[in-house]
Parts: sequence; C-alpha cells; structure tokens
Amino acid sequence: MNLKLTLEYDGTDFCGWQEQMGQRSVQGTVAEALARLTGQNIKLHGAGRTDAGVHALGQVANCVVKTQIPPEKFAKALNPLLPPDVKVLTSEVVAEEWHARFSARGKLYSYHLLLSDRPRPLLRHRALRVGASFDLDKVEQAISLFLGRHDFAPFSAKGSSVKSTVRTITQAELLRQGEHCQLLFAADGFLYHMVRMMVGELVAVALGSVTPEEVAATLATAERRRPPLTAPPQGLYLVEVRY
Repeated sequence: MNLKLTLEYDGTDFCGWQEQMGQRSVQGTVAEALARLTGQNIKLHGAGRTDAGVHALGQVANCVVKTQIPPEKFAKALNPLLPPDVKVLTSEVVAEEWHARFSARGKLYSYHLLLSDRPRPLLRHRALRVGASFDLDKVEQAISLFLGRHDFAPFSAKGSSVKSTVRTITQAELLRQGEHCQLLFAADGFLYHMVRMMVGELVAVALGSVTPEEVAATLATAERRRPPLTAPPQGLYLVEVRY
C-alpha cells in the first residue's frame, strides 16, 4: 500500500530533509526506521527539502510498503524506532498514484522572531532574536507586498533547478504574540531559500536599510540592486503541506 506519513521534527541536529552520504538527515533516519520495522528497503518521498536547522510541524512523505500493520496504526508502530527529534504524527493509506511532492498544491511556512534584548538560550534554535526595539509596524506595512503572483528570482538562492521562478503568494501576514511573533507565508510553491530571503528583506525594512518602495520595485522588476540578506534557518518552520 501507498502510505502517507505526516511528520514533525526538530531540524537542529539534521543536515536537512534530504539524505546525504555520511550525514544525519530526516529522510535517512525515517527510512532506516522503516527498514527496521518492515525488513524492506523502502524509498521515502518527501513533499519538500528543508535545510539544515529548519523545523517541521507538518512535513509530509509517502512510501510504498508491504505490511500487515493497519495504516492508521503504522505511525504508532514506527515511532519507537525513531529518535526523539523526529516522529510520525499520522499515517494513512492513499491512492497508488498519490505522491507527497507532485500531488502537493501549496505549502505554509512560519518564521519565528523573538523581540528580546536578553539572550534566550532555550530559544536559540527556535527563533531569530531581533531585539525589543525591532519595528514590527514597518514589517506589517511591507509584508503584504509579497502577496500575489510575482517572479521571485531575486528571492531565490543559487542551486535551484526550477523551470520557472514565478510563484503565487496567497498569505503573507504578521502575527504578534507579545515578544514572540510569526511571519506566515503560504504559496503554491517556494524557491530555494525563498522564505528566508523574504524574511531577510523584511528585517532590512524594519532596520531602515531598505524601504517598502524598494521591496515593491524588486518584485516588479525581478531584479535586485543590492546584496540579499538571508535569515538564518533556525526560525523557519514548515507548518503544512496542502493537497
């Protein structure tokens, strides 16, 4: 059967989702647990590749497996074989042709900011600390500029092999929660480092080194006239994959 697995993981000690020789990856860790549970060499397909240090609340994967374990109980059987920093939240059977990546229609990401002047050791791998005087009003004014269909080439790092850099952002908003806040981005797809570069742009706006007008011009022309600022991976979470 073709199983859909929804996973949560702390990306701190992983090299990212994708399996890499000699490194600890989420894909490799889960595939190893699948092999131990089933005795089979199973190919695990992920909805997307999160980078080293990036977390997931709702990463999705699928795999074809022969098992007598009921689909809805597969997660419970697999989790004891997984380390504490990655677990399967749900498991269910899906159509034979269903694919975690190619069947996806969009994703939701969240980037966490911490507005504190004090060091917060427990949050150092969970959020970007920007200081208590960080200007959220400027961020709120600028974040909506990303909404809509644009060529996001200026917000893509080298190393991506996509046919088109045009994407549609359907949600771009700031959620304030005291000294914690989240930047939410939903789209039909994301480019390599796209969310982190958009966050970097908004940080630059808050610090006054970039104006909202410059952000709008970059989106309108798909050209960048200054070096990009890429936010670190620790504050980024893959919240949901939409089908």
